[in-house]
Amino acid sequence: IVFYLNSVAEHISSEIYTINSDGTGLRRITFCLPAGASACLDPTWSHDGNYIAFRQDMSGSKALIIVTSAGSNAQQLVADGVSEPTWGSP
Repeated sequence: IVFYLNSVAEHISSEIYTINSDGTGLRRITFCLPAGASACLDPTWSHDGNYIAFRQDMSGSKALIIVTSAGSNAQQLVADGVSEPTWGSP
């Protein structure tokens, strides 16, 4: 399961997490900084489960980012104009 969670510890921030269907294995995937100026939203799994795509909103731009399912190797694919990421047909 992949989802985003809003946090209001010191500043409002949205981060991407994964968790197993039985509730174990919670893992934070993103560290969208600076808090309050950036949000990671709308995560979606790739068809093979190896990648997660999400939208990063920062200072008015809406970028498309992909990361591995472990949260490494982040790549920005589109710099602005993304509404909700989706994967095409396999």
